[in-house]
Amino acid sequence: EITYINHSSVLIESGDTFIWTDPFFSNPAFETWLPAPPASIHPAYLLAISKAASNFAILISHGHDDHCDDKLLKLFIDSKIFITEFSSPGVKKRLEGIGFKDIIELTEEEIDFGDVKLSGFINTDFSLDDSMQLVNCKDVSFLHGNDCWTTISDKHLGIINATKSNEMIYASQICGADSWPTGYNCYDI
Repeated sequence: EITYINHSSVLIESGDTFIWTDPFFSNPAFETWLPAPPASIHPAYLLAISKAASNFAILISHGHDDHCDDKLLKLFIDSKIFITEFSSPGVKKRLEGIGFKDIIELTEEEIDFGDVKLSGFINTDFSLDDSMQLVNCKDVSFLHGNDCWTTISDKHLGIINATKSNEMIYASQICGADSWPTGYNCYDI
């Protein structure tokens, strides 16, 4: 089950495994951006899941404030956290500064976590600071593209196409970070 929370944040549930992507709740990103629409799941509920689930982790795509809410993340410092292995240590150092001890850096090589397999991809021709992450569940694969809106490289497309499931959900930015269409209730779609 994949539940949209807000912005680039979703909660992926597969068996007894929960992956929460790019937490962003109420702390203004870049001093002026507020999450819109508001989160559909309150952080207290997510905190309860993190304490009760046998496999709960947070997946951070990159270090922008609207994907990595420091104030919110401080509540979850006992959780496992996944990031893509960047050439720069900035994201990892930021998370260590918050207090995280269990930080796992993803590469193109899949790793197991509970009922899912995770991997991370960087197209260095596009950016050194943005990544895509693949969460392979039993019945569906979730490709978390967030701000990494470049064309998927042939190499990475080959890896992604080799996923075990028949269903793929690709979450990607298609325009500015403005919550379209969810945050615009004045238009019929």
